[in-house]
Order: sequence, then structure tokens, then C-alpha cells
Amino acid sequence: MVNAVEVFKRKAREWAQADLGAKAEQDRMAAEQRRADLVQLAGEFEDAVGRDINAVSSASLELEVSARSLTSVSAQ
Repeated sequence: MVNAVEVFKRKAREWAQADLGAKAEQDRMAAEQRRADLVQLAGEFEDAVGRDINAVSSASLELEVSARSLTSVSAQ
């Protein structure tokens, strides 16, 4: 009977260790996925901001050309 209890305790410890190992692996994989998601999100954000900056820059140049044209017309 004592041996059966000891075997039961040993198996319980082994299962607990296995569960801890599996949990640690799941946590590691989840953290790795979060990092990958953040890198992707940052890249998408950077692309979107870059497009917006290019659009604003283009609009600014168009406004400058229009302003010069109006200045030229008003000077005549």
C-alpha cells in the first residue's frame, strides 16, 4: 500500500512537471506570436503613414504651384 501511494505521488509530480513544461511552451509560442503580430502591425502602420505623408506632400506641392500661378496672375 505504501508503495502504491509513493507511485501515485511520483506520477502526480511527473504529470505536474509535464503540465508546467507544456504551459511554458504554450506561453513561449503565444509571446512569439504576439511579437510577430506587433511587427506586422508596426509595418502596416508605417506603410499607411508613409502613404499619408506622400499624399500631403503632393497636395502641398500642388498648392504651391497654384499659389505661384495666382500670384503671377494678380501681378499682371
